[in-house]
Amino acid sequence: MGTAAQLLQTYGLIAVGLLIFLEDFGVPVPGETILIAASITASQGGLSILLVALVAVVAAVAGDNVGWVIGHFGGRRALYALSCRVRVRGHYILAPSRLRWAEGFFQRHGAWIITVARFFDVLRQANGLVAGALAVRWLVFFAFNVAGALLWVGAWTSIGYFLGSAVGANYIERLILYVFAALVAIAIGSYLVRRLIRRLRHATTIAATPEEQDRICREERGEEETG
Repeated sequence: MGTAAQLLQTYGLIAVGLLIFLEDFGVPVPGETILIAASITASQGGLSILLVALVAVVAAVAGDNVGWVIGHFGGRRALYALSCRVRVRGHYILAPSRLRWAEGFFQRHGAWIITVARFFDVLRQANGLVAGALAVRWLVFFAFNVAGALLWVGAWTSIGYFLGSAVGANYIERLILYVFAALVAIAIGSYLVRRLIRRLRHATTIAATPEEQDRICREERGEEETG
């Protein structure tokens, strides 16, 4: 948090926008940390909370869309090439059939995954890259990515702003606020994980025979040769 505070003091909203933008197409920078720090700073009069939220939403959507473009124009081919070529003792490490199933699953339930992925590290950074690589239509990705950005920025700016406002309150009031925020986060996370597990359990069985894997690889190579 100290580094984030220094960046905010030096660059203000530029730091908020740039770091969140970079994080959202895979660069390992503390985008979420600076969003919280900026919200706390805003609660103490250092920044406008509305401008923090606006800059963060625009940067998050822009970063994810850069990721989508990168994945769309190069990622799918790389994913299938890796899947088809990397084997151990003749067995695929990442079975092409599983990758194809994941592609179909993402396309069927992409709206939900795109929105929720923003709340989880790694998924947040890879969201656009994977969606682009797996051929999720841009309009679908954009719409639900905006929804996810609004929810994510709204949640963390609200928590950061109220935590910053509580600095002047007594210890008990702050403790209650911290516990309440943690319980809300745990409850939301648990619900989303359970829902994802239920969807995965009801998914169609994935074909795993060597012949099926080879067939998929041939199809993908054919697409590359003619594409």
